[in-house]
Amino acid sequence: MPFPMPRSATLIILISLEAFSAAWGQTWKTLPGCRMVEGEYADGDSFHVKQGGKDYVFRLYFCDTPETDKRFPDRVRTQAKYFGITQKNIIAAGKEAQAFTQSILSVPFTVITKWEDARGESHQERFYAIALIGQKNLAELLVSAGWARSYGMLADYPTERQGKAFRGQLDKTEASAKESKKGAWGLKTSKSPSTKTKTVKKPHRRLPRAPRIDSINRCPAVLTRY
Repeated sequence: MPFPMPRSATLIILISLEAFSAAWGQTWKTLPGCRMVEGEYADGDSFHVKQGGKDYVFRLYFCDTPETDKRFPDRVRTQAKYFGITQKNIIAAGKEAQAFTQSILSVPFTVITKWEDARGESHQERFYAIALIGQKNLAELLVSAGWARSYGMLADYPTERQGKAFRGQLDKTEASAKESKKGAWGLKTSKSPSTKTKTVKKPHRRLPRAPRIDSINRCPAVLTRY
């Protein structure tokens, strides 16, 4: 005979199921006419937005740009290894990615989100999103320019199948940027110290001196022989 479940446990399960269903039932929301504004912790793949009198913080789906400082050393090391460049140049690449995003989003753009929590260090809640400038996807522009890698949270937009197909295309875009040494891919590499052997100079050997002419002239035996 099964034991009856405590009422408190039943309530917890029901609440959890409702929260789970709500998360999966979220639909995509389109926010047209967005404008980027200055904000804390903004970088290449995260930005603050004003739209309809409200303020939001978004983090891009599909891509990851280099860090802009050393607050997260593990991330910096991982990214430096991935791009094959020095940690110093990862920071430089992060700032280039930040400037790239600011330039692209200097005109009104569209954000598509379903309010998935992207966490982050900002005091304000941050959500995953897709940013479109006309028909251009900001994640794709960053990867194509070499300032981001195809990495991170996937989006089932507009469907799960199309989202996965977009990731596959983004992987190819990254490979092309890497081959062309665009953006971060073209910065100074993190090679190991040179292992070239030093050329050791051998000590100079002095050749024996030739006999002086006047000493030969004083030797009659030598002269009579010839």
